[in-house]
Amino acid sequence: MLQKADLTREKILEVAETLVFDQGFAGTSLSEIVRAAGVTKGAFFHHFDSKDALGRALVERYARNDFGILNAIAERAGALADDPLQEALLNLKLFEEWLEGLEAPLAGCMYASFTHQRELFDAETHRFIADSLQDWAAIYERAFERVIAERPPRVEGVTAKALAEFQLSVIEGGILLSRALEDRDLLVRQCRQLRTYIGLLFAN
Repeated sequence: MLQKADLTREKILEVAETLVFDQGFAGTSLSEIVRAAGVTKGAFFHHFDSKDALGRALVERYARNDFGILNAIAERAGALADDPLQEALLNLKLFEEWLEGLEAPLAGCMYASFTHQRELFDAETHRFIADSLQDWAAIYERAFERVIAERPPRVEGVTAKALAEFQLSVIEGGILLSRALEDRDLLVRQCRQLRTYIGLLFAN
C-alpha cells in the first residue's frame, strides 16, 4: 500500500500527465499542476526539485506503466500460442482488445510529447526516451525473430528489426491520429491492418 507521501507524489504525476497531454510541457505551469492536484507548492517541491525533475519523473512513470502493459500482453500471447506466428498475431490481437476495453481513448504518448518539445529537456532525458522506445521495439523484434526462424517471409528483405519498427510506428502514429481526428477506433483498425499484413507476409 502506498504511503501518504507516495500517494501525493502519484497524484501530482497523474494530474501533470493529463495537463501535459492537453497543453504540452511548456504550456503547463507549476501553478496549474499544484492547483489541479490540490497540493501546495511546498508539497510539490518536497517531491520534485524543479519542473525539469517532474518532466523526467513523468517519462519514467510512463515507461514503467507502458512496459508493464506490453510485457503482460507479450507473456499472455506466449502462454496461449505454441506457434511463433500465432504468438505474434495474438500479441497484436490482445493489444487491440486492451485498447477496446479502455474507458477512454489513449490521451497521447509521453515519448512523442517530449520529443516534439525536445529543446526543453536535457540529453539524458532524450537518451532515456530513445532507450525506452528501443526496448519497446525489442519486444516485437524477438517475437519476429522466432517467426522468421520457422517461416521465411514471402517478401525479400524483410527483417525482424524492420517489422518491429513497423509495428512500433503503426502504434505511435495511430495514437497521434486517433487523438487528432477524435477517432478512438482508428488505432485498433490500424493494428488489425497490421495483423492482416503480417499474416499474409508469412502465409504458407
